Amino acid sequence: MRLIVSLILLCPAAWAQDRWEVSFLFGALHAPAVVVAATPTQVSGGAPPSIGWNWQWASAFQLSSADRHRFLWSLEVPITFVHVGSAAGLTRSSNYFTPGVRLKFPAGNRFSFYGAAGGGMAQFGDKDAVINGQLTAAEDTSIAHPAADFGSGADLHLNSFLSLRVDGRDYITPTGFGGTTGRNHALFAAGFVFHR
Repeated sequence: MRLIVSLILLCPAAWAQDRWEVSFLFGALHAPAVVVAATPTQVSGGAPPSIGWNWQWASAFQLSSADRHRFLWSLEVPITFVHVGSAAGLTRSSNYFTPGVRLKFPAGNRFSFYGAAGGGMAQFGDKDAVINGQLTAAEDTSIAHPAADFGSGADLHLNSFLSLRVDGRDYITPTGFGGTTGRNHALFAAGFVFHR
């Protein structure tokens, strides 16, 4: 709660100093819905592939100045929504809230690359399980789970107010959520960034 209040208080100062940005990114998902049970003899590989989408809204405040530093540090607050469905009728939704830091590497006047890391929480609508070798989705009654994210991306600056961005993130959560028995949830997206 303190972090959210602090970020709200920083908004006017960031806007006045031309160090604020807001991004809207969208991506598609296509992955096989294969779940391996705890015992190696139970494997469900006959499920059809999952198809879905993800979109991310992120706001960032630049901490360092381009006039004095080669690399630019920013605080970022990404919020990511994911929806996945399959022909078998399984649908999954998940949300990630992982505030963190971003380090940007300018590469000329129009291109820049960045790396990002953060931590926070993830919310899932169900948890995957294998019962008698069949993939099932049990309802998850818990509200939030700890999550971390690591990612990188690139910006193409169209002008001083608008950029195109591609972004890749790996969200790390407890096992068994979001259509995988592991901890990793890789997402790729592209979209627009508005600068102030």
